Amino acid sequence: MERKLTAILYADVAGYSRLTGADDEGTVETLKIHLGAMKKAIEGHGGRIVNTAGDAVLAEFASVVTALKCAVEAQRDLAECNKDLPENRKLQFRVGVNLGDIVVDGEEIYGDGVNVAARLESLADPGGICISGRVQEQVEDKLDIGFAYLGAQSVKNIKKPVNVYKVLLCAKDAGKSIDLQKPKPPRWRWPAAAAVLALVVAGGVGAMWLRPSPPRIEPASIERMAFPLPDKPSIAVLPFDNLSGETEQDAIADGLSEDIITALSRIPDLFVIARNSTFTYKGRPVKVQQVAEELGVRYVLEGSVQRSGDRLRVTAQLIDALDGRHLWADRYDRKIEDLFALQDEIARKVLIELQVKLTSGENARVSSRGTKSLEAWLLRNQGYAEGLKLTKEAMLKARDLYQAAVDTDPDYARAWAGLAWADWFEARTGGWGRSREEALTEGIAYAERVIEIDPQEPIGFIQLSQLLAVKGEHDRAVETAKHAVALGPSDYQARAVLGLLLTWAGDGPEAVAAFKQTMRLSPRYPAWIDWMLGAALHMAGEPEEAIASIKKGIARAPTSPWPRPRLIAVYADLDRIEDAKAEADEQLKLKPDFTVSSYIKSQPFKHEAQKISLRDLLLKAGLPE
Repeated sequence: MERKLTAILYADVAGYSRLTGADDEGTVETLKIHLGAMKKAIEGHGGRIVNTAGDAVLAEFASVVTALKCAVEAQRDLAECNKDLPENRKLQFRVGVNLGDIVVDGEEIYGDGVNVAARLESLADPGGICISGRVQEQVEDKLDIGFAYLGAQSVKNIKKPVNVYKVLLCAKDAGKSIDLQKPKPPRWRWPAAAAVLALVVAGGVGAMWLRPSPPRIEPASIERMAFPLPDKPSIAVLPFDNLSGETEQDAIADGLSEDIITALSRIPDLFVIARNSTFTYKGRPVKVQQVAEELGVRYVLEGSVQRSGDRLRVTAQLIDALDGRHLWADRYDRKIEDLFALQDEIARKVLIELQVKLTSGENARVSSRGTKSLEAWLLRNQGYAEGLKLTKEAMLKARDLYQAAVDTDPDYARAWAGLAWADWFEARTGGWGRSREEALTEGIAYAERVIEIDPQEPIGFIQLSQLLAVKGEHDRAVETAKHAVALGPSDYQARAVLGLLLTWAGDGPEAVAAFKQTMRLSPRYPAWIDWMLGAALHMAGEPEEAIASIKKGIARAPTSPWPRPRLIAVYADLDRIEDAKAEADEQLKLKPDFTVSSYIKSQPFKHEAQKISLRDLLLKAGLPE
């Protein structure tokens, strides 16, 4: 073995897995042509191809100027090749060039110099080139190119950060040297370039080179999982990290995660954890193993978003937590207006990797979103975040944001659904300056507008079902909620609303089943599920289980006035009058103006007997009528 200082070129096709997923045969044919052109350029500039593996090329050069000249000419030639190809056949290489120390063992090379070259490639744009500071110093004025400084980047197993430059390929940029004032490139959760290894098969020419790959993670344990694994592929989509350094960009990162969850939840052959459970990990340093074990899933999707002006850099990686390996990872550099297409691309890539075959109708539902307006999409996401606070003040603010989204795009189904949700909340809570009937009439019209725009969108049927229940049309409400579940089999909200409506309709056993399915889809479900499950258990003739569930809900939401009346009713029904009276005293401390009549009015039961029974039990405990 020997050491030497040499120039290393590492090239890799951007988004190759995505392209093969869309058209494997066509992509392979195009790759052969492009790889042939890349190899011809390397050999024509006196370089030595160390190895190729799949869509990657590793080469070394005696001269760093020649290595970069080769990379520049190859990228320009390949750009010309792509002009004559349809969009789905275009291939773009990312290229990294470094001048560094390597270890040579026969035909094999490895070491810091190769590692840095691979990392530089991962930072390059598709069709672009990134180089180290040492390369830039050597070739500063020797080629008709310019340079943009990207800052010092940390590289695995390299003690000091590496200064990175982007090569400006346009002829008009020749001689330029600029310092890009932009956020640092995203910090990968796993190193984009691990140490590069080369394995030699006797004879030299037959050597096989292994591409940089992420390290295995500690596998999750089935024995430690909080829930049994479903009998279909199960996945949790973690909230994408916002690396932009600006909190106002959270809406983009959160919206991207939510839309991927929504798209996946519509696929019957997939089990998807709900947003409100995965978002509990937001901003927390957690291991994939922990997420998988706590939520009871096999696969985890995670990523990051970084915005700079009108550009987005998104990373995403899909991990098999049981095997402790990465199934797929990619980085996307797109314009902000391409965000929606990118969401579809990531969702479909997940389905391909999990070997979930889609019908044509399911394919359409993956991309069902309802707007092409980024402004409307952001307004809707901001409104949703406000509405989750479930206060009158927050919902009024949410309504204004939803209305602004509708004004921006009148055909945006989810924004109309937000307005319907606000009207439902007003009809339930009252005191907003108009009658319940007015709120219900408007809300139903909004929900029907959602269904008219996008009949494959579950949220329209979810909102309509809730409004119909408050209006008293319980049978239609339940059937509408069931239809929402059919459209979104993993839609946590659809199943939760179904459980709620079944409880109001007096069907305890079915409500219990719906709530338990809800709790599995969202292991970190909101507290109201606990006390409504308790109400359903009480109806189903399981009072002790009902008490335990309602108490759990009270412990999780101790200041809420809603759960304790349910506990009081169960105690009174069991003739545990002292317990019932003690809880009644606590309820009056919490809400001094509480009356049985106002509470009964807030519960839209289907049967009069349900109202009478609950009223009598609450009065039995000594609560004021």
